[in-house]
Amino acid sequence: MSNQIDIFAAKPKRASNKAHTQHNVILEYMKTKPINTQIARDLGILALPRRISDLKEMGHVIKTEMVEVESQWGKTRIAFYYLISERKSM
Repeated sequence: MSNQIDIFAAKPKRASNKAHTQHNVILEYMKTKPINTQIARDLGILALPRRISDLKEMGHVIKTEMVEVESQWGKTRIAFYYLISERKSM
């Protein structure tokens, strides 16, 4: 009997670190509601502004809305990203 432990067995499934997979996760999410950095972290995406920039460069139309919120440190602004339209197929 082996004493090895499978450290990956109990980990939740999250988005791959590959950017194209993250793009797909973000696009699917934004089809129903806006996304922000906290939601993206919950989906396993740590560089949301970079991925949004990538998507815009690919031709997707995404609106950014800055919302002021109260936090334990005072007022701060959070970016919400809305998918306006997906890129046209070529």
